[in-house]
Amino acid sequence: ENTVIASRSFSNSPKDVAKHGKAFIKGILKGGTIPVAKHFPGHGLTTQDSHISLPRSDHSVDELEKLSLYPFKKNIAVPMMMTAHIYFSKLDQDQPATLSKKILTDLLRDQLKYQGVVITDHMDMKAVRKELSLEEASLAALLAGSDIVMLGGNISQIEAVMDYLVSAVKR
Repeated sequence: ENTVIASRSFSNSPKDVAKHGKAFIKGILKGGTIPVAKHFPGHGLTTQDSHISLPRSDHSVDELEKLSLYPFKKNIAVPMMMTAHIYFSKLDQDQPATLSKKILTDLLRDQLKYQGVVITDHMDMKAVRKELSLEEASLAALLAGSDIVMLGGNISQIEAVMDYLVSAVKR
């Protein structure tokens, strides 16, 4: 039912997604490219487009474990993981996944023992920018546990974010 993700997903079955994801990751690595699993902790249970608004999932932790998290757990050795600009009320009542220490650090790093690179989805999307500037959202994503912040092609925006982050580190 998710018109944003449906055509970009291997299946609506978590087991099939995990199986095909594993094969895809293996093939991408064999071809000399770094695969990226996305959108952690899952996008398939939402129907909203994070480019336009903040999607919300009120699914129980058990449902998320069985459906959304299953493929990620089965492919936890993937070199790079992209965050989801989605609010998961049962995982963090305050922040969407990209800005959530509970999701990116406590769940992904500590519980699931993920050791790869965490990259955000594009930070200029409305889902994470409703109440924050691009600079503030980028800093929040890094503080939550992201290693890389994905920014667009506007060089002045990129420079502004870089200056803001350097200033934040100095403070």
